[in-house]
Amino acid sequence: MAFKYTVSGLTLGFSGYDFAEEPEIILAAIKNAGFDGIDVFDNPQKRNAEQLRKAANSLDLAVPEVLGNWGGDGRDLAGGDEKTREEAVEYAKEAIDYCVDLGSPVFGFCLPQPGASEAPISVLPVETLKGNIVDGLKKICTYAAERNVTVAVEPLNCYESYPCLMNTLTETMKVIEELDCDNIGLQPDVFHMNIGENSITDAIKTFKDHIVTFHMNETNHFKFGTGHADVKAIMQTLKEIGFSGYMTVYMPLMTRELFNMAFRGIVDEGTTPEKPDLDTLLTETIGYMRSVEAEIG
Repeated sequence: MAFKYTVSGLTLGFSGYDFAEEPEIILAAIKNAGFDGIDVFDNPQKRNAEQLRKAANSLDLAVPEVLGNWGGDGRDLAGGDEKTREEAVEYAKEAIDYCVDLGSPVFGFCLPQPGASEAPISVLPVETLKGNIVDGLKKICTYAAERNVTVAVEPLNCYESYPCLMNTLTETMKVIEELDCDNIGLQPDVFHMNIGENSITDAIKTFKDHIVTFHMNETNHFKFGTGHADVKAIMQTLKEIGFSGYMTVYMPLMTRELFNMAFRGIVDEGTTPEKPDLDTLLTETIGYMRSVEAEIG
C-alpha cells in the first residue's frame, strides 16, 4: 500500500509562503505536485474553515490534521501558572472546534518550550510538570472525543521543550498511559527523534500500535538528503509495521530569516528574501519521497 503524503502547512513558511494569505494558490500547487493533502498550522487570527474546506474539496485534497499553535503566549500546559494552563486548555478546545469545522479528524499537540530554556534540567520537578500535563490533556482528550477528534502528541527534543518530559516516544507514552483515553496517540517527528531516540527505527517498531501520524523531516531542517536521516530505512520500517496514516512532509528551511518569520507568523512585504519557486519546491520534495518509496517496493 502506497503512503499518503501531506504538506506541513507551518513549514511552507520556511520557504517564504504564508498559507493563510493565499490558500487557494498553495492548495493548487500542492495538488499539482502530487500530494494528498495539507496539515493546517492553526492560526487563531486567520481561521477560515469554510473557505479552506471548500477550496480543498474542490481539488480533492485532504486536510487530515490541524497542527496546534503551541508556541503562542498562554499555551503552556505544563508550567506552574494555573491560569496559563487553563488558557492552554481553552485554546485547544477552540482549535478542536476548528478541526470539526474543517472535517479534520486529528488535532496535533506538542509540549512547548518554557519562556526561557530550562535545558538540561527543568526548574519544576518532572513529576509536577507531568501531573499538570496529564490534568490538561485529560480535559483536551475528553473534549476531542466528544467531537470524534483524535489527539496526536509530538515529542519535542529537550532543547525545544521541557527536558525529561515527553522528549522521546517512551516518555510520551508514559503520559498517554496515565490518561487512559482512547483518542490519543503519537506523532513522531524525525528531526526530534534524531536527538532523543537511540534508534529511530527501533522506536517506530516499539510503538507501532500508537502512531497516528508521522512527520518526515530532515535532521537539519534543510532539503532531504542534506542531513543524515536514513529516510529509506525509516520508510521501510513504516511499511513493515503497516503504517496507514498520513505522512506529513516538511518543506525545507531555505534561510534563517525565513525560518524566524515563519515562527513570528509574518512574511514582511519588501523584506522577505527571495523565495524559491513553489511548484518546483513541492515537486522536488514529493519526488524525493516517491523515489525512496519505489526503492523499498
